[in-house]
Amino acid sequence: MEVFNLKHLKKHTMQCSTRHQTQGPGLRAMGVLALSLLGATALALAPGAVRAKDAAEVVRQIEAKNCAGAAQQLNEALANPSAEVLILAGSMFENGICLKQSTERAARMYLRAADSPGVGSRLAALYATKAAKGSEALAVWWGQRVGLPLPEVCGVDPQVLGDADAYARQVQAWPAGRLAQCAYVAGVLGAIDAEFVRTVFGDVQSKGIDVLFDVARGQVLVAAAPEGGEGVEAGVGTGNNRSSAPGFQRHPEWIQPDRFASQRQAEVQALAVRVSQVSKIATARVARPDGELPAWRITWHIQAERSSLLSPR
Repeated sequence: MEVFNLKHLKKHTMQCSTRHQTQGPGLRAMGVLALSLLGATALALAPGAVRAKDAAEVVRQIEAKNCAGAAQQLNEALANPSAEVLILAGSMFENGICLKQSTERAARMYLRAADSPGVGSRLAALYATKAAKGSEALAVWWGQRVGLPLPEVCGVDPQVLGDADAYARQVQAWPAGRLAQCAYVAGVLGAIDAEFVRTVFGDVQSKGIDVLFDVARGQVLVAAAPEGGEGVEAGVGTGNNRSSAPGFQRHPEWIQPDRFASQRQAEVQALAVRVSQVSKIATARVARPDGELPAWRITWHIQAERSSLLSPR
């Protein structure tokens, strides 16, 4: 029997019972902002346009290595916070940037902005980290709620997502080890989905990249989206051969993002590099279960960074 915090799960189902998570651009989601000057991980705060004045001021203080000023500005902004400020505060608590690291406080901030695109995925990633041990069920719950392409065995009846007790009964009936495996997948996918807009796999109308998460190997691989052909829905393949992933024959030679080179567009190559940065940090931070993992291979398509859709043209 898998054990998890039912009290926290009830809190989430109650708070989100009247919410609806949307995908794609809407409120300005924060991406990842590399703060190497603080020695932070690359996934610390978000890349991209921080256009809310209050959030931008906090970021300026962090970049100036003025943590006291950043904390003061953040406290003032939290008196009447925008979604950007809440997501920024969550990132600071999650990563311990100018604030004491606190998974609980990070989740509290993210929950207040849970209607913003990508934030539900951010919560899935947060609850799958090593720092949030014991919250695996919440990682999977958020992953299913926001529509991440999880393996079928990681899902429950959608009708029980709003009923913590019913959800717990279904998850506790899973074979030993499955919850940890599903949380690992939800965490990695969530960390990536929080930063990038996901569309139909193989969508020839977008100029992004196709992505393959090889779960057993813990690798995220990419390929340039094809210039012709019909789109293939995101999905999960199994078996010992990578080609079992849906749409795999479209790309017989998937490669690691840091070795990606596109002859078609420089922006596609730049996008692959960003996916590489995020995926490497995600696979390092998310708790990987002991033992051999299922041969799940998950494919989906990334159109662009969330923040890049919102930047001034």
